[in-house]
Amino acid sequence: MQQAAVTTPAPRAVERSDRTRSTEPATQAYIWIAGAVLAALLLWVVFDGAGLLAQPVRLLAGPQRWLMAVRHEPGDLVQTVYTLPRTAWVSEGPLLVRSGPSVEDDTLAMLEAGAVVTVVAYSRDAQWSQISQPAEGWVSNRYLNFLPPGDVSIPVRIGAEEMIAVATQTPVRETPNIAGTIAGTLGAGAGVTVVAVTVDSQWRHVIDPLPGWVASVDLQVTPE
Repeated sequence: MQQAAVTTPAPRAVERSDRTRSTEPATQAYIWIAGAVLAALLLWVVFDGAGLLAQPVRLLAGPQRWLMAVRHEPGDLVQTVYTLPRTAWVSEGPLLVRSGPSVEDDTLAMLEAGAVVTVVAYSRDAQWSQISQPAEGWVSNRYLNFLPPGDVSIPVRIGAEEMIAVATQTPVRETPNIAGTIAGTLGAGAGVTVVAVTVDSQWRHVIDPLPGWVASVDLQVTPE
């Protein structure tokens, strides 16, 4: 009697299946790595590289810091608090009105001390203001006084700068005076973003990491 041939394909099929399963974890790892790299590159492109990714911790500290991370030009930082259009007045005259935000730009007009101006834009470095009244052009913020938002009646000069707290418990107050309510404290070495200073240079208006006012003696310029 002739016997039928017997084949055993099952073991080979099982062997191929085992090899497939053994490569799945490595494939998934490659996919995750590739996805993470692509996501990082996308963030770099969308949010201007160093302006956001160099300070990733700011994304975890609330809307104020998210705004700070994305809008990192000094003029933009000032505008988050000193919104536009805004009224200011000339502290010293005559103040030259120029065609652009530079001492090299042409002179268009002159303003006397006390002249009220309407500010419609800040330069990128926050050193100049563009005005629309009583003349059109650019004037130096060094010779303009502004009133802060809220109930503060002490005039300030605007301008963004990075500083650090020097005291172990540096108070951040709601108003620029020693009797002002303490909104929070900063530890020694904590970095702050300043957007204005009172005309007597005694207080600085900070917006990051905590909005409020800090005594100038409690801050120092961030080392280069």
